[in-house]
Order: sequence, then structure tokens, then C-alpha cells
Amino acid sequence: MTKQRTLVVGGAGAIGHHVARLLVDTGHNVIVSSRNGDRASTAARQIPGASPAVIDTANAQLELPADVNLVIDCTGTSQTVIAEATAVAAADLIDISATTTHLLALAGLDQIFVNAGSRAITGVGLAPGLSTLLARAVHDTEHLEPITINGILDTRDEHGEGSAAFTMGKVGTDFADPTTGAMIRNFTGLRRPNLPAGFGKLLVARADFPDQYTLTNALGVPVTTNYGFTSTATTLIIAAATRIPRAGKLLDRIAQKTPRPTGTGPWLITAETTQRTAWATGTGQAIGTAAMTQLAAAHLAVGKLKPGVHSIDQLMELDDQTLAGLAHHGIAVAVNRYRHHRELSK
Repeated sequence: MTKQRTLVVGGAGAIGHHVARLLVDTGHNVIVSSRNGDRASTAARQIPGASPAVIDTANAQLELPADVNLVIDCTGTSQTVIAEATAVAAADLIDISATTTHLLALAGLDQIFVNAGSRAITGVGLAPGLSTLLARAVHDTEHLEPITINGILDTRDEHGEGSAAFTMGKVGTDFADPTTGAMIRNFTGLRRPNLPAGFGKLLVARADFPDQYTLTNALGVPVTTNYGFTSTATTLIIAAATRIPRAGKLLDRIAQKTPRPTGTGPWLITAETTQRTAWATGTGQAIGTAAMTQLAAAHLAVGKLKPGVHSIDQLMELDDQTLAGLAHHGIAVAVNRYRHHRELSK
């Protein structure tokens, strides 16, 4: 059987190199790309079996290497040129972006992928991604209840430029509540939930993540997203900064000039209603995102998903196969169907 020829765009980045390594380990013929030839070559040398390529995503006439049948977009940008080039090449796409506007733009390319006979999977990562699957797991179609998603990240954890810009870009900005339409300032509404998996009571605040829009529409119940950090001080600083004009741009400039962490830290995602709760935890945000990407690629290879643009929960769920795959990557998942009964899943 011929190996799947997979292009990892942004494969020299913080998340992309983990994705490329996992795909090589699972039998993919991987091409690692970067806008810089030296970075692409260096990244490929560090992953035995991978080959380098220069892909300039600023080129509106982007062409992919020949015979690529799967593209993983790890750039985290809000441009659709990679998706459009993927459809032209009649290849499948997995996109890890966490920006609502970008996910909506990709959804607008549905007919292009249908015409190409290709499939695009969006929202693949920890949030959205694993958070989406957790929310689906607690959703009760017979007793419709609001769903709250909480995310906890560690500032010591490795992340790319796109991830930092994504977080800092929310500081000082507002978003429309998907249920009421009321404008809410990002990183306000601090609360201290009792978190599972030994995380205790940490601060979280309302933050604009795609699940609150996509799942509110798909499930027909209000979904809210809250995020915070393992460092309470960091959460408080960002919450305070969000009231200061242009603070987000200042924090982003500081983040760009500050050496990024290269280690790993714990993360937690929970989804809950009044009756049900589910959570997942692991170490290393980039590694967790790469694990979700590898699992999505495995599901896509064997599944019978029709051509078009699909969210991750249309491709996979927290079944035994997914749970086993997550456990293989050191990610623990618990699904408690009723909050007074604690049933730990595999």
C-alpha cells in the first residue's frame, strides 16, 4: 500500500514539527514546509524520513508539491490560500486554526471542496477540537442544558508566534454573546470553578473561542467558553490589561520580543452541564494539538466522510478508538455521564 504523501505547512514551527514527527511515525510520507528554505531543511533533518519544501503562503497563486494527497495547515493564520490550493490539488485538508472568522471562511469553501472531491476538517486541536468532542460528550439531546467549557493553559508551555498573537489579540476586544447578542469584553467575568484532575480552584474568564458559536448553532443550546492559566497572577494581569486601551498590541509586542518557552506544561479542558461533566488533561499544548491532528488524519484515512468542509466532531467522537489514541499520547480523558457518579473512561 502506497504511503500517504502529506504536506505539513508550517512544519518547522512549534506545533508543526510535532505534527510532522507523529505522522512520520505512523507511516506518512511527510513533506515539511516553511517560507524559509534553511528552516525547512533543518526541520526535515530532525525528522528522519521527512523531506523539505519551501511554501510561501503569501503567494496568492500557491502551488503544492506534486502528488500530495493530504495537507496539514499548521500556520494558524486566517488566510484561505492554503485551503484553496489544497482543493485545486484535489487533496484533503486538516486545519488547526482556532479563529472563528477563519473557520467561517473555510466553511464558505465547502462547494469548492465538494467539486474537487476532497474533504477539509476544521477546528482540529485542543480548543477547538478536543473541547468540541468533550462538549458533544456531555450534551443530552433529551434534556437540553447550557454547556460551559473551561480551558487552563500553562504559560511555561511551548507555543508558536500564532498562538501568542491569538491570545494577546483578544485583550481589549469585545465579542457578541452567541445566545443573547450582548457585547462581552474578552477576559472579563472572572470566576473560580472547582476543576478536576488536581487543578483545584483556578481563575477563568470569558474568552472568545469558536466552540461557543459553532456548538451553540449545532447543538441548539447556549455554549460559553472560559479560559485561564495555571498561574493565577497571569490570568489577573491579562484580565486587568483588557480594560486598558491598546494593551493587547503592547502585550503582543512584548511577547514577540520575549524568548518563547521551549518546555512543556500541564493543560486542562472541561465541558459541563448541571448533570454531566467531561474533561481531558495532558502535558504540552503543542504536543496535544499534534496528537489530535494525527488522530484526525487516521480517522480521515479510513472514514467515509463525504467531500466538503466538516468540523472535527463530524469526523470523530470520544469512542474507544479515540480514547485509546489520546491515552497513547499521554492524554487522560474522563466522561462522567452524571456528576454524582464518576465513571472514568479509558
